[in-house]
Amino acid sequence: MFWYLLFFISILTVTYRRISLRNKVYCLGGVVFLFSALRYGISYDYFLYIRYILSDYRHIEPIPALIEEMAHYIGFPFFFVVTSFITTFCFVKGVKKESIHPIDSIYFYIGCPFLFFNYISIVRQALATGFILLAMTYGCEKKLKIIFLLLAVCCHFSAISALLLYLPVNKFSKRSMLQLMFVSLFLGTLFISLLMDVLPSGYLSFKLNQYATEDMAGGRIWRILIYSLTIIVIINHNKLLSIRSTNKYYINYVYIGTILYSLLSVNTHMAVRIYSFFGIALLILIPDIVRIYRINNFFYRIMCIAMFCVSVWGAYVTNDRDIIVFYPFRTYFDVNLNDMANDIIEASK
Repeated sequence: MFWYLLFFISILTVTYRRISLRNKVYCLGGVVFLFSALRYGISYDYFLYIRYILSDYRHIEPIPALIEEMAHYIGFPFFFVVTSFITTFCFVKGVKKESIHPIDSIYFYIGCPFLFFNYISIVRQALATGFILLAMTYGCEKKLKIIFLLLAVCCHFSAISALLLYLPVNKFSKRSMLQLMFVSLFLGTLFISLLMDVLPSGYLSFKLNQYATEDMAGGRIWRILIYSLTIIVIINHNKLLSIRSTNKYYINYVYIGTILYSLLSVNTHMAVRIYSFFGIALLILIPDIVRIYRINNFFYRIMCIAMFCVSVWGAYVTNDRDIIVFYPFRTYFDVNLNDMANDIIEASK
């Protein structure tokens, strides 16, 4: 509990200190980075990554594989420090560039269950999504957009779906997007089977079949949250455009994410992963929505912290493993060398 309380107190202290907005954004990013980088044994896949690092196995995506290889010789904490830094840097840089209220964007990043909380576990996905956010926010600079999308794919091959960012979304009307969302709700159960029939045999079809047939994480809460956020965006579509015209890009990215989520809903875990590549645009829109509804800033920030706590509590009560997943939170400072050595031995088996 101590580290969680310290985390919450730190972000609130930074938020209400009398320093420049620029410094606040970077300081908040620093707190998020340290919280993620110094964790020990926290997340579902933490020891799985250690096992990969200690062995000769490497992920096929080049960027995670490179970091894993370096961590093999430097020490496994290197992997979590570097991935946490890259991910946090991408998100902070993205919201700082495009969000009118970057502080509230960072709070939404912390509080939303499929963002920071989820990214502590799915490290490669987090890296890819960070680069996709940069591709969105630097969309007007074509060379940078291509570079960021390539980096995203090099972090997680599923990020190839982010090529949809090249769709002329500014030309899509609200009505056409709503029609596509409506159709996707009915096609969801058929889409995967049709796609698997069309795709040639290979790695992509194999992974798609694996996701479609395995009983993986995800459920009703995710679905309610994603559709609720989309409905809020739909209701405030015109008001968001009146705040600034460039919001149309981010609005339609959210719509595209929801369409893909519905089409892939045969497996919520897979659907959420693909959705997050586009739903990340909510980081730019949510602060504007907070202003539209005139929500008190302090209340909004406490609500985001509460959402994060609910995510931790949910992971704790549903954890059926023999390992600590999210509670109590531990850092390298809380584990003695003998226990760490035993954990490493277990992870390497």
